[in-house]
Amino acid sequence: MAQASQATEALPIKYDTAIAVLQTEFKNINEKLDRHATETYRLLREFQVENAKQHGELASRIDKLERWRFMLIGAGIVFGGLGYSGIEKLLGMH
Repeated sequence: MAQASQATEALPIKYDTAIAVLQTEFKNINEKLDRHATETYRLLREFQVENAKQHGELASRIDKLERWRFMLIGAGIVFGGLGYSGIEKLLGMH
């Protein structure tokens, strides 16, 4: 009978210890999740800033290319309108 009494007294202590360990582990997991959420949010913000910067740079480059394209198209229209004889006179080839 003495052994049965000791066994029943040991169970609540064992359960209390297990519960305390689980509570500590849960708290650690919760802190890790919070830290990961904060880190993920920070990385997304950095990505968004870098993405906006790169889009601005790309838009600037495309704008410069479009200007060149329109200048070349305009020059082609002018030279095409002059015709071959007009270009010869302009360049002094004849």
